[in-house]
This record gives sequence, C-alpha cells and structure tokens, in this order.
Amino acid sequence: MSMFSNDAWLWALAGIPMLAMLALWAEARRRRRTARLIERSLHAEQCRAIGDGARVRRALVVILALASLFAALARPLGGRAEEPFTRSGRDVVFVVDVSRSMLAEDLAPTRLDRAKQIVRDGLGALRGDRVAIVAFAGTAVVKCPLTNDTNFARLVVDELSPESVSRGGSLVGDALRNAISSLFPEEDDGRLRDVVLISDGEDHGSFPVEAAGALADRRARLIAVGLGRPGGAPVPGRGGRPLVHDGETVISKQDSATLERMARSTEGGVYLPVGDGYIEFDKVYRGLSEQTGASEDASTTVRRAELFQWPLGLCFVLLVGERILRERR
Repeated sequence: MSMFSNDAWLWALAGIPMLAMLALWAEARRRRRTARLIERSLHAEQCRAIGDGARVRRALVVILALASLFAALARPLGGRAEEPFTRSGRDVVFVVDVSRSMLAEDLAPTRLDRAKQIVRDGLGALRGDRVAIVAFAGTAVVKCPLTNDTNFARLVVDELSPESVSRGGSLVGDALRNAISSLFPEEDDGRLRDVVLISDGEDHGSFPVEAAGALADRRARLIAVGLGRPGGAPVPGRGGRPLVHDGETVISKQDSATLERMARSTEGGVYLPVGDGYIEFDKVYRGLSEQTGASEDASTTVRRAELFQWPLGLCFVLLVGERILRERR
C-alpha cells in the first residue's frame, strides 16, 4: 500500500534540486557581472553590505517551503488501523434478453425497450444493494459487474441492444450459468441474492430449468419477468422488415410455462407474467424485498491517518522565516 494518497505530486519534488541549482547559478552569475563593473576590493565590501549570503539563504528557504507544499499535496499517510463495519443489502443481478425476438413490437415501442425500463425501475428500488447486469442472446456477457454505483448501471442499461453480445439466438440457461460463475463467489454464499430475468422465455436448448435449479443451490431467488403476447409477434429483421425463415415470417411467443417453472425452481421464486401489459417493477420489487429483509456482512476496513498537516505546517513556518530574514535585512 502506498504511503501517500496522491503520490502523483511526488513527481514535482524531482524538480526541487533543479530549482536549488538554478538559484545558486543565478546568484553566481550576478556576482560575476557585478565584479566586472566594480574594483575587486570594493566588490567584496559591497557583497557584505548587500548581504549576498542572506539572499541565497532566503531563496533556499522558499525552495524548501515549496518542497513541503508538494509533500502536503501528496497527502502522506500514517499507521494502519482496522475498523469493523457492517455491510447490508443484497446482490441483485438483472439478466436481460437482448436477442432479436426482443425487438418485437407487441410492447410499445419494443420488448427490449420495455425490459430496459423495468431495469431502470428496479435500480430505483435498491437500498444499499449491489447490482450487476448481464446481457444475453446466443452468448452471455457481464456488462456491469456487482457494484453500488447505480448511475453507472443506468448508463449500461441505456446501451443494451442485440449488438451487446457477439452471437444471436436465445440461450437462457447459459445466461444464468454465466451469472453464477461470474458474480456469485462461494465465499459470499451468505448474502441474499436475487436474479431478475427479463425475457420472452424463448430458449434454444440450454436447459433453463436446470440452470434455475443451480441458482437455488447458491441460495439465489429467481424473479422471472415474462414479456410478449402469448399469441406472439413478428420478429423484425434488418431494415425493419419482418424476419423470414424458409419463406415464413418468424413469430416470437412468450414461453410463460418455462419461465414459471424456472421461478418455482428457486426458493421464494416469483414469475411475473407482464405479457403486453405494464408493471411498476420498483413497487413490486420493494414488496418482494420486504418479505426477505436484507443480509448483513460483518467485515473490517483498514484506515490510515492523514499526515498532510505536518509538511503543510513546515511550509508555513519556512515562509514566515523567510519573511523575518527579509525584514531583518
């Protein structure tokens, strides 16, 4: 651990010897120029009269004061002390489907836009919780690791799109397994964990119900939010036209049965069949959170004393001393 909080200022100290050498060179140059104009015997007497030595000392005192100021700005730190603290809250992971089926317009303006609004509502309901965001289609990517910075999470949500992942498709089970391996270390198994899956539920053989069971093994609750009309809606292709496969328009339907089975695979899991309707997810999530409370983790943090006041005080003393030397002269 560094002995300074802002050690970039220490680089400024490297210029202090150069300033001292510059001050000595300037004084020597002034003496040589004066010696050319005044007789040698008178020159020595004049140097004593105007206090050439005092001038050099004052310059060196100012340079030392500047070095002390730089040291204070670097914020030196003192001894270490461990302090206990308690971290409350839970880990909330939003797993968002960004496959092309989420561009269907049976929810205005699209399923994906509605999913992003649900995440924003959820972020507004968090109180001391850590949040993470996983985007998935044919692959899953952690776009925001666990953090208390909800403002950063909002920026991540705004950028979600089918281009957020490298491959199309819809592998819900792989997304949940990615969340477990990336965001749920075994040493944190004592924390309360919620996984909010927002999807139309379509899956291409990734065994999502089994993946939800793995969430239960890590003491995580699954809240599945199902989007899309049961009757389905056309999947937009590139250029805005409906996607066509083997001469037929591709229709995406919400797989509510799979989403409900997934939620029931976890203790306290909930399935929210939004369909093509609307949900105030912030209110819903607050109610779900009150049912389980919040976990508390006892831990310790290391604190170090700030010592900047000592070099800053030395700087002040040196500047006062330089002023006294000037007035005495």
